[in-house]
This record gives sequence, structure tokens and C-alpha cells, in this order.
Amino acid sequence: REGVLYRHFESKEQLFDAAVLAPLTEWVASAAAVAAEIAQATDPRARIEALRRTNERLVEAVVGITPLLGVALFSSSERGQAFYRDHFHPLLEESFRQSERAMGGQWSKPGFDARFLMMSGIGIYLAHALDVHFRGVEVDSVRTAARYVEMLSRGAMREDSVPDED
Repeated sequence: REGVLYRHFESKEQLFDAAVLAPLTEWVASAAAVAAEIAQATDPRARIEALRRTNERLVEAVVGITPLLGVALFSSSERGQAFYRDHFHPLLEESFRQSERAMGGQWSKPGFDARFLMMSGIGIYLAHALDVHFRGVEVDSVRTAARYVEMLSRGAMREDSVPDED
């Protein structure tokens, strides 16, 4: 079986990079389009819906990569640092830039820190992914994203940017 894998990948490192980076890269690319949609939305409901969609995709991506991410980051300290620095961190930084563009001053509270928000969201989703992996439970990405966006919308957005509750 390993022989088949090494026809496509020259090393375990390349395999881990592809397995972990591909879903994150895909999410970052899809988030770019949603970030533009969020930034351009003039209606609070449209903004919230776009946030929910991108967060649902992020939950699913994090759940998918968590087992291999652990291996890539923690199999050896040197390898983990290189993977984080050269591959994972640049993807995070791009997602931070997109978040800042999407949630810039036009509808976020003064002093809003998009980077902190993104790190918090990834941490929350990583905790859900660990639960899925180790307890064998399923994560409801729709509900998880909705709860996170609800927390965000009540804590980070200006009141005039949040839709009235029905």
C-alpha cells in the first residue's frame, strides 16, 4: 500500500502537507469569495448568513484535518515548526486578512480584532474536531457555526449591524 502512496508523494511529509493543506487551502479560497460578499452586504441578515456559510465550511475543514494536523505538528518538534511556519501559518494569515476586509470598520465595533476572532473560532472548531475524533461523535457543522456566529454577532458587531430577532 505504501508503494501506491509514494507514486503520488515522495515522502510522508508531502502526504501530510497535501492531506492537511488541501482542505485548508480550499477553505481559504472559498472564504475569499464569502469575505467579499460579507463586506459588500448592506443587509444585516445577508451578512449573518454569509458568516454562517463560511463558518460551516471551516468547521468541516477543521474536523477533516485534525488527525493529520496533529501528526504534522507534533510528530517531531523540528518538523512541526517548519510545517507551521512554511505552510499552516501563511494560510491562517490569509484568512485573517480576508476576515479584516470582510469585517472592516463598516459594521464591526470600534477596536474589533479580526485576527483574535479568527484564532478563537479555529480554537473552538478544533475542540469540536477533537471531540469528534476521540469520542466518535458527530459535529453538526450547521449548528456549531450558527452558535459561533450568534456569539460573534452579539459581541463584536455594532447594534445597527445585527438583525432584529424575530
